[in-house]
Amino acid sequence: MIVLWVLFGIIGVIVLVTLLILFAPINYRVQAKIGDETSALIYVSYCFRLVYYAYEYYGSDSKSTLRIFGFKKNIELSGNKTEKIKKAKKANTKKKKKPKQKSKPKTEKDSGGAFDFVRSVLTYPHRKTIMSIIVQALKKFGRAVCPKILDISGKVGLADPANTGFFLVAYEFFANIMRVRQNVRLTGEFNSDELTLEADVFVKGRVSVWRLSRPFLWAVLQKPMRRLIWSALKG
Repeated sequence: MIVLWVLFGIIGVIVLVTLLILFAPINYRVQAKIGDETSALIYVSYCFRLVYYAYEYYGSDSKSTLRIFGFKKNIELSGNKTEKIKKAKKANTKKKKKPKQKSKPKTEKDSGGAFDFVRSVLTYPHRKTIMSIIVQALKKFGRAVCPKILDISGKVGLADPANTGFFLVAYEFFANIMRVRQNVRLTGEFNSDELTLEADVFVKGRVSVWRLSRPFLWAVLQKPMRRLIWSALKG
């Protein structure tokens, strides 16, 4: 009898931990100001603040804070340290490089599984249905990631009026697909020959592991996708 209770207790703990990992909220907040003086604050917490991460950036100084189950660790990165890192990278690049050996061309037998899977998708008789499923899964994923509060106001210029206009049109297109049009006010800078980016950003949202994985799980469970994956595994 005691063994059964212990077994039930272990199973209950495993189920509880699994549900906690899948459905525990991941809260995130981003607040940034981009322009002459750039600053940013990124905050992420998981499982009711049991895991907490914060990143602060002001000018050339940055600070990271990580806390796991109450244990806190601060990581500071100043401008002087970044300069030392850059100098060390330059010194390493000046060292003599060993001559590269010519690699043998890959044959069909040497090609990886990813290439075989892509080729099977392109040659699959129902590839249009597969592409439709992938697009729908990406839309569902984008809506799951979409924040509750999205407030962006700023000015964008890509030094070329054509590129600036293309960027604004592309933003309108993806905003309609992902349904992220909330309080986003972007204007184009068409009269400047230099790259221009000025913005005030505030983003706040909540996701979970289950919400992020559900679109891809839905795609895999579709009958045409299951057949494609099974045929790819069989080779």
